[in-house]
Parts: sequence; structure tokens; C-alpha cells
Amino acid sequence: MAAQQVDLSNVKPAVTMVADKCKNKAEIEDFNQYLVNQLEGRLPLKTPLHIHHEDSRASPGLQAVDSFCWGIYRKYEHGDTDWYRIFSDKIAVEIEYLGS
Repeated sequence: MAAQQVDLSNVKPAVTMVADKCKNKAEIEDFNQYLVNQLEGRLPLKTPLHIHHEDSRASPGLQAVDSFCWGIYRKYEHGDTDWYRIFSDKIAVEIEYLGS
């Protein structure tokens, strides 16, 4: 789901996003700024946006997301849809960003 499609109209008291800490400092700053630019105007007034970068090896939630993304990567980069087919009914929206 693209960031623009997430309903943020009723979030309370804050929005916290957790991302894998796999980028260097400059890349993290760029990533965070991109998210702020995409989401800040869509948040209710005075609703803070917190972005945290954590080591996925210490976060079961990030490990689950990594596994899910790995299956999508395998589909698009290697034509391997075995994993993807198992979870395809759980995918609400699929957009190929900068696709050919």
C-alpha cells in the first residue's frame, strides 16, 4: 500500500513508523524527510509523526515484514511466485513503483 493510501484521519495520539536500520545516516535523513513530506499534511493537526530505525534482527515485527518483502522481491526480480502465491490473497493493493 502506498503511503498516500493509508487512512490517517483518525490516528491518536501519534503515528509511529518503524523501519529497518539498513541505511547510512544520510540515507536515513533522506528517507525520514520523504516520509514527513508524504504524510505530515495528511495527519490531523498536532499529531506527531515518529520515525524509528531499528535493527531487524532485534525486532520480530521487522523480521516478518522482511520475509513478506522477500517474497515480493522474488516475484519481481526472479519470476519466482511460490512464496507470493501463498500470501497473495492478503495483499490489498499492489503497485509496481517505477515499473517497466
